[in-house]
Amino acid sequence: MEELRHIHVQELCSLQSKLDTEIGGRNNLESLVVTERQRFLEQIAERELQVDSLHVNINILSREKQIIQQKARKLNDEKKVLIKEIKGLRHRGEELEKIIGDMKDLNRKIEEGARGLMG
Repeated sequence: MEELRHIHVQELCSLQSKLDTEIGGRNNLESLVVTERQRFLEQIAERELQVDSLHVNINILSREKQIIQQKARKLNDEKKVLIKEIKGLRHRGEELEKIIGDMKDLNRKIEEGARGLMG
């Protein structure tokens, strides 16, 4: 009986040792999981900051794009006005060339008429 009891005590001690080892392993695993979770949460926070920074940069670039587009529209409008002015000036130049030609013809005729009167 005593021997049986001794065997049970040994088995209990062995089981207790295995249980302690298992508990230690589980505690280590839990510690690793907690550490990994913390690292994961830190990475998420880092990525969220990066995303926020990218949103700010996108907003800045979007605003700059709008400003550039406004300037481009303004310059395009100014270009159209200048093209119209150039066309108007060319037309006026052609008219002036015709007037000068007509005046030269008139002066020549007057000179010829004056020579005819004098001659």
